[in-house]
Amino acid sequence: IRSVQMTISTTKQKEILAPNLPLTFGVPAVDGYDGGLLPLTHYVTLEHLLLPPEAVSTDGRLRENLDAIPHGRWLKLFNVRYLITDKVGDVWSDGLFFDLQHDAILDSENPAVQAAYLPPLEATGLGIVLTQPDLPAGTAVAELKLRFSDGRTKDYTLSTGRDTSTLRDNPDGTTLAVVRWHWRTPGTPVALTISCAPTLAENPLHLHGLSLVDERDGAFQSVVISSSGRYRLVHSGDVKIYENLDLLPRAFLVGRATWVADESAALERMRANDFDPAGELVLVGVGVGFSGQAEPLPGRVTIESYRPERVELQVETTKEGWLVLSDAHYPGWEATVDGEPVPIQRADLLFRAVPIHVGTQQVIFTFRPGSVRLGLLVSGVAILCALMLGYRAVRVSPKGRRADPQR
Repeated sequence: IRSVQMTISTTKQKEILAPNLPLTFGVPAVDGYDGGLLPLTHYVTLEHLLLPPEAVSTDGRLRENLDAIPHGRWLKLFNVRYLITDKVGDVWSDGLFFDLQHDAILDSENPAVQAAYLPPLEATGLGIVLTQPDLPAGTAVAELKLRFSDGRTKDYTLSTGRDTSTLRDNPDGTTLAVVRWHWRTPGTPVALTISCAPTLAENPLHLHGLSLVDERDGAFQSVVISSSGRYRLVHSGDVKIYENLDLLPRAFLVGRATWVADESAALERMRANDFDPAGELVLVGVGVGFSGQAEPLPGRVTIESYRPERVELQVETTKEGWLVLSDAHYPGWEATVDGEPVPIQRADLLFRAVPIHVGTQQVIFTFRPGSVRLGLLVSGVAILCALMLGYRAVRVSPKGRRADPQR
């Protein structure tokens, strides 16, 4: 009985506390502090960037519907610093472990990729897991360039059928293959670039995972490779934890605002390959304000005070542009720049943005919902009426005479 009671108690406690954890620990969530109750319509619209239409849930649930890590640009915009995943899809080959959580697809539009972080391992080789292209054996598909800590560089031409062993056949008919690249003199790699060959315009190269290996003692370290973001593996145990090296701060400056007619057009623009939330924001409506280059704005944003109903920031910049606060846009928020009221625009479907000028400015966001002011007004009128009726009841008897205070 005690075990059952503890289980029920723990479940109930989880149900009660889960929606309030961001507010309790001061970690704002994308959909607001309360876990999905704020701008639900806008949040559901935003979900179309991460899920196919049939998987979008009208109640705003996202975690249960994701079957893969979202594209890096959304993690950048949503301030997601750490990713936690399992090891279900990872593989071993000839004593070498390959982390297949991330991947890179190289083609004519994205011809090269760099490893965002290389672990400090003195290595003598590199293992590569890739989807074997359907090309004649010996066809060059990629060029790899390594730079070592002592300044040495080493190049390798990746060709089909050379130093390749089949790992498994995939259900789609492709083959998962492993390539081993060896070099004689041990060295600690500090930079790795992989470029696809021009012949792959119709046959993109799909890289799934890399591992550095010291073949003298069998030591190895996984290398994260991705064409949709930059990540560093910070822990690999029962679960894996990655650090997102591209995340934007909670408040940042951008140079361009792109105005679109409606939310459908906003989704289309944000899905475009050249859209980068670090330099461009998308606004729905008729354009007013500044519209410069699609690039991060030079300057600095300092959050001086952050409270649930008031955010104070100091902005320093040498160009006109936009300040984006990646907190949920919601009716009732007001903004001032150096004490002057400015309109808050709904940026990138869900967040807040205000235009800023050259120089140093103080920007303050304050939550003053009209419903609260209306409620205070109604309450005030009700209290005043009650006081007037009470005063009249005391002053006047039913027959128009002065009432006895003792009655």
